[in-house]
Amino acid sequence: MTPQANKNVEAFKTRGHHFNGGTGKGVQIKKFKPFTDFVLNNLVKKSDLINPEALLPTDGKPVVAVVSHGPGVAWIPLVAVVGQFVIDNGYGDIVGGIFPHKALFLIPGLKDYYRRVLGTPTDADTVDDIVALLKSKKIGLTGTAPEGANCLLSFEDYVAPFRSKGMITAAIKADASICLMVHQGAESWSIQVNLPFGLSIPLTKGLRGINIALPPYRKIDHYRVMCRRYRPSISSADLAGCSHPEVRRLIGIEIETMRRQMNAMTDELKVMMIEISNKETAIKGGNAMHASMTKPINTGQILSDGAVMGLATPLRKQVSLDDDCQKETEENGWVDPSKNSSATGPKTGRSHPRISKRWTGR
Repeated sequence: MTPQANKNVEAFKTRGHHFNGGTGKGVQIKKFKPFTDFVLNNLVKKSDLINPEALLPTDGKPVVAVVSHGPGVAWIPLVAVVGQFVIDNGYGDIVGGIFPHKALFLIPGLKDYYRRVLGTPTDADTVDDIVALLKSKKIGLTGTAPEGANCLLSFEDYVAPFRSKGMITAAIKADASICLMVHQGAESWSIQVNLPFGLSIPLTKGLRGINIALPPYRKIDHYRVMCRRYRPSISSADLAGCSHPEVRRLIGIEIETMRRQMNAMTDELKVMMIEISNKETAIKGGNAMHASMTKPINTGQILSDGAVMGLATPLRKQVSLDDDCQKETEENGWVDPSKNSSATGPKTGRSHPRISKRWTGR
């Protein structure tokens, strides 16, 4: 993505440049860089961020990211990918912060790290505090993974039921922009232990087992993140004057709609990854076939005096790789693939319409 001037984004950059709220109420996103560099240099080989402009406060309102947690620590590269995009494209002065599960703060030293580097607003820990922080527009980008501890459980849906609803409530009460985010690629960092025969436990929204979180023991080959704006059907005006039970009911409807859309986005991303993987496999297969077909074939030829001599003949196989990879002829000489579009490998189906609208971080 090529950064484009936007007066609303520039306003958030200016506020962030003069931000003096201190840690505990967000940090300039450029301070994410130590975390971002470590994760992307050591844990991820390649990453894509699809539709990244949905993360920017282009409409003059702060953006609250509602993120798919995924199993275990599958969310970690997402924060790094977002941080790299924001920093590399000149938006690093925007103030941001993430809201992790409070259990992480039980690890000695981690709470302070989150405050200083990832901008966790630990000094704004109630819904009203977050609403005030968003309405002041001092913070431009924040978010949370509302599945919470359900990341340790395996459900039929990839995006598990939400346990934490405070950030979503704050976003709607503050009339902030909402960006849904899903990801794929880090599933190898966990082990699923599910009930046999695809069974699930009744009345649990599809609970079928547990996720055993593993440390990031190996590099991810390719990590992809998809962003999409979400427009709730209610606003702060709709909630004004409502009783607490009615507010909970209305927020609950929005939450289920978000989760349903995030699961649909995840399925979309899975299909996209399969298409790309098939295409990459086909290209590698075509290159390997090209290399093998250009090797000379050694034949034994009996000469007139009865001696046997091994000769290298110019016989080659010429392969025309069409859609079905079925046409094969034998001729003298190899056709240069760069001059024959049919020799570039099998097609794998149309590309996804959104794949051209992505930012590649590696």
